[in-house]
Amino acid sequence: MTVDASIVGAHGTTSGNSAATTAGATSTGDTLVAVASFDPSTTINSVADTAGNSNGAAKASLQGGAKLAIYVKENATGHASNVLTIGFSGNAFASIHFIKITGAATSSYDGSSLASGTDGTSPYTITSGAFAQANNVVLAIAELNTGGNGNYTSSNFTLLSQETDVGSFWTASLR
Repeated sequence: MTVDASIVGAHGTTSGNSAATTAGATSTGDTLVAVASFDPSTTINSVADTAGNSNGAAKASLQGGAKLAIYVKENATGHASNVLTIGFSGNAFASIHFIKITGAATSSYDGSSLASGTDGTSPYTITSGAFAQANNVVLAIAELNTGGNGNYTSSNFTLLSQETDVGSFWTASLR
């Protein structure tokens, strides 16, 4: 079976205390991934979607100049017009992304291969851990809030979603 990742709804940005994506279709059994890049002075209060999927605790959380959090919901309930909403403790200037992974086992998230880090020099490089199983989907997520506006680029990944307005939001790119 082919395992694939795709964007559910367009990224959401906000200068308030919640952010929502546009709507997209999900199917029961999909693995859903919520990604938020946001102001480090705030925290995430809630992560939920229209189908009633609550994502629980973050699978990954980084803090540098901004915060980056990743939530995973395996074997999710589907919805024809699913919207991800993330609530924050204050004005988060957030960028959020909503991804579905299809064709994966219903409990196959492999946190042992999670790689994270900070690389301040282009080309930006992070090395993943070893994969425990075949047929993996690798998501590469970059966040930044310095410098001028512009597009993130990669020679190795397909762009799924990005926010490049550095002046207004904590930007992020999902590949």
